[in-house]
Amino acid sequence: MIYKCKNCGKVYYEHTDYCECGNNSFVLIKSTRNTNSVNDVDFKSINTDTEEIHKNSQKTLFAASIFYFIFSIIFFVILIYKAMKMPSTNINNSQKVSTTEIQKESIPLVDEYWDNTPVINTNSIKEKDAKKLEKQKVTLDIEKLKNNNTINSIQLEQKAQSSKENNKTAKNQVNKQKISDSGQNKKEIKNPKPEKVNIEEQYKQKQETNADKSKQTVSKENEKITNEEIKKEAAANAEELSKYKARLRQHLFSYFPILNVQGIGTAKVGFSIADDGKLLNRRFIIQSENKTLNDALYHMLMQTPYYNPPPKGYKGEELILKMEYDNGHYRFSYE
Repeated sequence: MIYKCKNCGKVYYEHTDYCECGNNSFVLIKSTRNTNSVNDVDFKSINTDTEEIHKNSQKTLFAASIFYFIFSIIFFVILIYKAMKMPSTNINNSQKVSTTEIQKESIPLVDEYWDNTPVINTNSIKEKDAKKLEKQKVTLDIEKLKNNNTINSIQLEQKAQSSKENNKTAKNQVNKQKISDSGQNKKEIKNPKPEKVNIEEQYKQKQETNADKSKQTVSKENEKITNEEIKKEAAANAEELSKYKARLRQHLFSYFPILNVQGIGTAKVGFSIADDGKLLNRRFIIQSENKTLNDALYHMLMQTPYYNPPPKGYKGEELILKMEYDNGHYRFSYE
């Protein structure tokens, strides 16, 4: 007889009370076969047990691999997120370091690069053309008034001629009456002579006075209109120029490396603007004893060779900018 443990499956060829695993229940197997067959049964049971163990181990390995894969993905995501944040912190650190450390570079002289060619005032030419047009308008108005006055003078001359003819007819009638009276009485009667009235001169004087008055009124009205228009244009041009200068100052200051400047100092720079927006005659009017401030202003002007074309109110004058710097506090204004 063969005894097989129900718990661990161990085979005993002799009866035992307890198995090595501590179990006391066994299964009886008849020995109809040789010992070799019994060994085959034992190997089959052992193989089945090993297969189950192998399957369980594969499952555990698969679960562990999935967990490891998920953990690695999360780890790489965290690394990438930290790497994205690193440049900004490096930039902030570099800015902090740049405030304490002054960059020492060899900067060339300003006169080697700046253009000192004079500026052509095209705005003055435009103003001359506008004045010519205004004068032409005024002359046309005066000519119209003269034509109207000539028409009135012609009418007055016609009236004067008609009045002369009437006076002549009246005089002839008076002379005829005198001759008839002298023939009858044969005595000369001395009558007082009628005073002569110069109607033509009166009309001419009136025409002249009227023409002078009309000219004066027209000239006054034209002067008022031109003065008002000039004032309005000047105010509009001044507003445009002030806005343009403010925008230009902001644009220049955007290229001013303020982090490179240390200490205290004041400096002035000047330049003029061409019609196409080119900055001409860029130069230092007053240089500071602080070299870092001079270098920063030089860098600012070199970075802006061109800007928007100037408005009508700009007449080619030189623009002067003053920089007052005091350990981080600054004032950047026109003079």
